[in-house]
Amino acid sequence: ESCDPDIDSGGTVTVPNLPRLSFRQRDFESFKRKPLRLQPESDTPQILTFPTWMEGSWDVDVFPAEISFPYDHKIPAEEVRKDLRIPGFSACSVIHCPDMGKAFSFQARYYREDPLSPVIEDAAFNLQNAINANLGYPAVAVMNDLDNESQRIELCLLKRPAVTHSYVSVEGFHPESDENEDVSYTAQTFREFWFGPLDKDESPRQLVSVYQRILAVRRAENPYDDVYFDNKSEFDDSKLEGILYTIAHLPSDSPLLKQYGITTRDPIAVYAQKLRFRKRQHDVDVT
Repeated sequence: ESCDPDIDSGGTVTVPNLPRLSFRQRDFESFKRKPLRLQPESDTPQILTFPTWMEGSWDVDVFPAEISFPYDHKIPAEEVRKDLRIPGFSACSVIHCPDMGKAFSFQARYYREDPLSPVIEDAAFNLQNAINANLGYPAVAVMNDLDNESQRIELCLLKRPAVTHSYVSVEGFHPESDENEDVSYTAQTFREFWFGPLDKDESPRQLVSVYQRILAVRRAENPYDDVYFDNKSEFDDSKLEGILYTIAHLPSDSPLLKQYGITTRDPIAVYAQKLRFRKRQHDVDVT
């Protein structure tokens, strides 16, 4: 089996299989290879939507990322690792998880704006909590949710040990959601910019990285005896399990592109992180 995510010229991204990961395919047998279309352009910004069983506040455990190199038959992994501009190879180049090799836990929430609305992510809240938990200190000094529809967030990041201020803008676009009774797939492309102080409107922005994130989440099943004899629901909606894929590409000016005959659309590195969700006893109100 191949671990390659299938990214074709039309923008289709397929959730990779897991033969190279320590949490084996049999542990996530319900996560099938699922094609999700990331549109090359979108005139109307859209927000990712999630299934109703993800609504609420969750304690999320994130396991260290395992990395695979889909093109290692063409490019030696040591050559790829030399390019520190590839998302995930240097600290904070994937702002959602500044240190990919670290396990951490954070609080996340998904909510409805009104009873008839779909479930959406509190993106700014989740991002701030994930960054602070991953780095191990209150790193996010300022968080501005500029445009909920286009998922654009700006933040001021404090770096240690030398206390320096970095200003980051992250934009989510080309969302895609698909769900069935017990499994949800969402995909989104992110562009990460670094720039000057937040109070300077004209500060130049430098595009640091572009990457896709695919989240596959599955409802936990109750034991068969509890369902059959105790008339419980088939699913335990206080627990979820998932896999988060981060798909990185070579920068457009990388010499490896011509040297090895690949394109910026080809996934050069795929990170997979196992997730465990536990519903909080008392949900935090979202205002």
